[in-house]
Amino acid sequence: MLPDPTYAAQFAAKGYCVFPLTNHNKKPNPKGWTTMPLEAVGEVFRTTTNPTGWGIQPRKDDPERLVILDVDDYTKTLDDILGMLFIMTNGEPPEGMGIVRSCSGGWHLYFRHPAEFATEEPPVKFSVAGIHGDIRSSIRGNALLVLPGSIAPSKQTKELEQYTALSGPLNDPYQLAEMPTDLWLRIRGATKTMASENPNLHSPTEIKKLREILMENIPDDSIERGCWSNLAHSIGEIWGRIWANADSCSNDEQDSVFHMMSRKCKDDREGGMERTVFDQHFKKGWTKGRANAKKYGTENKFPGETEILAECKAIFGRVPWLQENKDLSGKRDCYILGIGDQRKKMASIENRQEVLGMIAKMVPEIDMDEMTRSPLFLNSNWFNVLKVYLHTKSEENSISAAPEVELREKLLTAARDAADAAYFGETLRGGQPIHNHKPDPYSPWLFTSHGQFTLVAAPQAVKQLLMGLPPECQSYLNDFGKRKRDSYGHTWRIPLAPLECSDTVAVIEARYQDHLEKKLA
Repeated sequence: MLPDPTYAAQFAAKGYCVFPLTNHNKKPNPKGWTTMPLEAVGEVFRTTTNPTGWGIQPRKDDPERLVILDVDDYTKTLDDILGMLFIMTNGEPPEGMGIVRSCSGGWHLYFRHPAEFATEEPPVKFSVAGIHGDIRSSIRGNALLVLPGSIAPSKQTKELEQYTALSGPLNDPYQLAEMPTDLWLRIRGATKTMASENPNLHSPTEIKKLREILMENIPDDSIERGCWSNLAHSIGEIWGRIWANADSCSNDEQDSVFHMMSRKCKDDREGGMERTVFDQHFKKGWTKGRANAKKYGTENKFPGETEILAECKAIFGRVPWLQENKDLSGKRDCYILGIGDQRKKMASIENRQEVLGMIAKMVPEIDMDEMTRSPLFLNSNWFNVLKVYLHTKSEENSISAAPEVELREKLLTAARDAADAAYFGETLRGGQPIHNHKPDPYSPWLFTSHGQFTLVAAPQAVKQLLMGLPPECQSYLNDFGKRKRDSYGHTWRIPLAPLECSDTVAVIEARYQDHLEKKLA
């Protein structure tokens, strides 16, 4: 099996950094770390000893910036992967996306960097709806990607296999499709980590490097007194610009900067650098640096409806919905949060963990690890857009009362109807309800024990009872009664006393007395 230099030559000819790989080693030949001009491409390939493939190193000065997803998941088919990445287009990738099958059975998906996010750097790794992998990008640079045509041992079979180009204009990177906006935002939205949530936990690498530069490159006792304040302000400004996400500079950090600078300042008759002067100018610089970071920093694009729908479908399998229930006065009584046929009552939908946790309970097949990596869970911006979407698409149940009230009224009406029809039973053997004859399964009936009335209804009667009521009333039945088994099969037993309607109970008692008198006569 011989390596095919076609694609490597095409990339090199377009001005990308391409280098040969030798001895089936995915590490580059050190001589290849420079861009090869077109006239040198063929010669390098011909003179390379034992070439087994070629790699590309995306760099910031690439003629067309690239973003390449390296998916090393050997348990999923390509259709599975595309289905989750491009869920809004039913698994159809954008026309012009490059697809390469790796020697081990993974996948490389080639895109041009989206122009809309020209200054944004993608993360090193990504995790979208169960699809994980690495990202090679021109903006980040310094990463190797093996090009199609190369040969290397498969991680699965240990046999030599070839990187194979399957589709897309890989022979002309300028014609590659841009990464779709929704996929870019989903990848970027899911990269928020606890370190960024708590920026005071660790010093940024740049802060450590700046500290080293100040310590090593400025001689001790070399700064004149008149320069102290300006230097403190400048260092504070740089500190604030780099560490803009922190709430404030910690006391320990500020102490270390002061002690470091005090060694650099000349002692004089006034005793060297004053701490109060340092604090004043350093904090002013810090404030200015943070303001500049926000002013000139990259603006993160908020997700839109397309991205929210794509992420919901990828994580939950469908899009949640919301119903707002209002009482007769027009005041909101509760929310009904649902997904598919499942629904739950909620007092509020402001808490991100509570809302997403409730949806997860209604979707038992959900992968909790994937949900907690989703931007819906990690990023408040995504959740806020989801709330707006739910409210925009929500239905109001404002004409009638809340579902519990409607169900209560329906139960009381059924009890009065049963009393008017003299559908009374008796108790026997420990309070078990019986009837003088087999009751109609479609008609609720009443039985009494120790002066307390209970509405008894077979499943067929309950089904008719719920007709015309909001679907969530089915789950509220458990709040009013219990489903038990008796001599006639399963029935619902709903005590009337907790319904707190003395007028209805008085009517039933009167009907029951009439029933007893007729029975005795």
